[in-house]
Amino acid sequence: MSDSLNSIPLRHTAELTQALRNGQEVAIVDLREEADFGTGHPLFATNLPLSKLEIEVLDRIPRRSTAITLYDNGQRYNPRTGTRLAEVAYQRLKALGYVDVALLAGDLAGWKEAGVRFLPILIHRAKPLPRGPNIIISLLRHKKARRKSLVNGRHALELSRSI
Repeated sequence: MSDSLNSIPLRHTAELTQALRNGQEVAIVDLREEADFGTGHPLFATNLPLSKLEIEVLDRIPRRSTAITLYDNGQRYNPRTGTRLAEVAYQRLKALGYVDVALLAGDLAGWKEAGVRFLPILIHRAKPLPRGPNIIISLLRHKKARRKSLVNGRHALELSRSI
């Protein structure tokens, strides 16, 4: 583990599960690409790959005070230097003004060891997506309309109804 990774605060699985039970605003962010996320992830985690972080985070986590917990399953951003995805994401989120950012203690293995609900696979579409520019525009509009808030994995519309 690099020295700068040691200086990043940790958030334990027990803290996260208690916060979820208490209805607190929590974002558990998987920094891996979608294919890796599909191999398994914690129940309330959402996929926000490091490659899309700066593009999507402001829309998906609008409040800079939201408690964000990052994990990367040990994946490296730069294998030569040993820099991990979580280390880079932490620095980027802090630069964007997020104030409560931490790493998942024990990473994905720690979540599994704690015995908390883990989704082993992501169900993929059985059919390939149609091709063509009009189809792609339509799919993008549909995706934007369906986009989930990262906060507790709930739709933005559902959040506004519960307030």
